[in-house]
Amino acid sequence: MKGLSFSRQLVPAVLSGAKTQTRRVMNPQPAGGLRYSPFVKSGLEDGHGREMRPRYLPGEIVYLRESVWLPPVDTDYEVTYCADWDAAYLKEALSNLPAQGWRFRPARFMPKSAHRALLEILEVRGQRLQDITPEDAIAEGFPHDPTCHYPVLWFRNLWDSINKAHPWESNPWVWPYTFRRVK
Repeated sequence: MKGLSFSRQLVPAVLSGAKTQTRRVMNPQPAGGLRYSPFVKSGLEDGHGREMRPRYLPGEIVYLRESVWLPPVDTDYEVTYCADWDAAYLKEALSNLPAQGWRFRPARFMPKSAHRALLEILEVRGQRLQDITPEDAIAEGFPHDPTCHYPVLWFRNLWDSINKAHPWESNPWVWPYTFRRVK
């Protein structure tokens, strides 16, 4: 089973069901655009006829990957999920955990055995990042913050805080995945 990584600030929205979409940069980027094609298995090819394959497919069940602290071996302690704690608390209060045998694992290296949620991929499509709609930005976990009335602007700022290699201005091709939490 594959995992789908989320940053600490987005995990609560995934767990609550407020976040039902995520975007991942296509790798490699399609040359000459993207088009539907009956000639390739995935149904999508770039402008040169090269098949474009998303990492996750509709109907696939994946586990939520998030940053964790793993307890020392042979103890009764449970996994500590970073998303459940305030960032300042984590930095100060958990700074001595390595000396006690705890091991930090970022989301991409979280062991499958530590997951606490499963997600079902419902839909996959290809699009340019800046083609996101306000409805899609809300599905990305827009917090309905009274200080921000523009979901796409909120998403743009979130994207740039997470994706340094592919900033908003570069308008990369992305895979928008729609998912739901499996109980």
